[in-house]
Amino acid sequence: VDFVSPTHAYATTVNALQQSSLLEYGGNPTPGPAPGPSPSGPHYEKPPCQAGEVKASVTGSTGSLCAPPCTSGTCPTDVPSGVTASPTCVLQDQSGNKYCALECAKDEECDKAGGSSCSFLQGSTGVCTFPDSMGVLI
Repeated sequence: VDFVSPTHAYATTVNALQQSSLLEYGGNPTPGPAPGPSPSGPHYEKPPCQAGEVKASVTGSTGSLCAPPCTSGTCPTDVPSGVTASPTCVLQDQSGNKYCALECAKDEECDKAGGSSCSFLQGSTGVCTFPDSMGVLI
């Protein structure tokens, strides 16, 4: 993990197909405390993320996602209503921490009602991301 500031860092990820991407953690803080989703809500929702999840941005995408930790190779299966993408342990930071994301092949598999779309990492494999108000990553 490379820290730009105490609250902003970049990390390289590697998915199960050994394809790498760059995650951005933190970024521009939101003004004031924002209420988070209820603890009983599904994982993989639109940021702000639940406690225990990290907000991540994928290189090549202007979107972000909430990524729960990958525990013993398994991922939470509680996805937003209508989502058919598969919760998969596909992200890894430079420290070796693994995270889950919704692996997709087309937009229709993501949380379309919530504004999510499939951001392709390489080839036909992607992860569901939500539009990010932070803009384009540098």
